[in-house]
Amino acid sequence: MKRATCVVSAVVALLCATGVVQATTSYNLGELIAEGGKVEVGDKIFSEFSYVAVGNMPPAANVNVVPLRAGIDSTYNGIQFQGGFFDLVDVGSQLSSDALISYTVEVNTDVAPGNIISDAHLEANPDLFGDSQGFVIITESFQGLNGVVLGVGATNLPGEAPFSKTIDWVDFDIADQITRLRVTKDIQMLALPGQNGRVPLLSFVDQTFSQVPEPASVALLVSGLAGLGLFAARRRRGQ
Repeated sequence: MKRATCVVSAVVALLCATGVVQATTSYNLGELIAEGGKVEVGDKIFSEFSYVAVGNMPPAANVNVVPLRAGIDSTYNGIQFQGGFFDLVDVGSQLSSDALISYTVEVNTDVAPGNIISDAHLEANPDLFGDSQGFVIITESFQGLNGVVLGVGATNLPGEAPFSKTIDWVDFDIADQITRLRVTKDIQMLALPGQNGRVPLLSFVDQTFSQVPEPASVALLVSGLAGLGLFAARRRRGQ
């Protein structure tokens, strides 16, 4: 128990040192789930949160959800999940820890009517504290979009070259005219025995989306601009 306490203290210290982004507004994941709450970020609405954790993963009450605005003119709007995600070494076994986060993202029609979601971006800070052996894997899937999966992570397994990837993204087919997505994010971790209490860990996962006008809206806009140009040309000839 004493060893576990020391490891947790070390994890907390390292998480503080990573410089996790702080925001003036943040939400508690446990409260969002219990109250059926939603998070509005620019032209996006995030709602219908759910969370299941096993092993050493934090409970929903210890996870924060922070609004994110990124890109030029806040092109990418999303949320950040902050928490002390880690896995302790289980002596004599290889039991992993896992956290499953699900939520819905949709276009805020009050802010951006007629728009569609055009892409998804996933970013995180997976780390193997002290060059420990094990892995941190974050995968993400979208309901109704079979085969579309995002993934980032870090691995350091016996007999394999170390691997680390912190960013992944996907562009959606505009023809699908996506305005609502159900997202499932799976955080898996494993600390292998014999690593002197060193652990894999993660302190944040960023999720952002951008959107564009639907094709019909673009065609209407182009048609309107063309008509305006024609009107201007006729007016010049009439002068």
